[in-house]
Amino acid sequence: MVRHRYLNPAGRKLLNLHGTSWQGMSIDELSTPHYREKIRKEASPRAIEVGIWEGEGGLLSRDGVTIPVSQVIVPIRDKEGRLRAMATIVRDMRPYRQLEEQVRHQDALLLEMSTPMIPITSSIVVMPLVGRMDSARAEHVVSTALEGAQTSQAKVVILDITGLRHVDTHIAGVLLSTAKALRLLGTETILTGIRAEVAQTMVSLGIDLNSIITRSTLQRAIAKALRITSGTLAGLKESGDLTFDLMGGPKS
Repeated sequence: MVRHRYLNPAGRKLLNLHGTSWQGMSIDELSTPHYREKIRKEASPRAIEVGIWEGEGGLLSRDGVTIPVSQVIVPIRDKEGRLRAMATIVRDMRPYRQLEEQVRHQDALLLEMSTPMIPITSSIVVMPLVGRMDSARAEHVVSTALEGAQTSQAKVVILDITGLRHVDTHIAGVLLSTAKALRLLGTETILTGIRAEVAQTMVSLGIDLNSIITRSTLQRAIAKALRITSGTLAGLKESGDLTFDLMGGPKS
């Protein structure tokens, strides 16, 4: 059983060991069961074989608190190359874990702020999409749209992509999935903010958005939404009101 021969003041403070209470303690007593096995089966053999091991695990303080650590283990040998001891450097990872949690929390807040649901009337909401769209944000867009439409009982959701930096097949797929999912809730989707270069990209990629009502500006999208929710028209394709076919231009 490996026992500590020296533990510096920082190590004693980390593990809440006072005076000489650490002397004679085995490494097993200061490691979590899982990390104990990792040291035995992986860390120590690897350090002896190649001269160093680096990894992460958990140590136990004297009062039973688990401390996440990063650790470096190196063998100490005499002039003849015989193993005499194992030296280790340990870093308390709790501050880094707290920082990671803060970053995740901030990312979640930014994600929520980047996909707001803005009510126009009791039946119409606008979701402006800006910046870049990655897979995490795409998933958030769909869930936010569905939750927002269900909570507000919106009849129309306007997706404004004026501020999106890039639109590709993935983003177009997200828009289509969102529209289909909203339709299952009885909510219509209007897409607006398609710039000329984005329209050209969609045409070249063969992206078909015929299932979504499109309008060139947010003002026109809101006007269309108001007509839909007013109940004065029997259908969505009223006389003089156009839907936009990306493959063939406006159609009545």
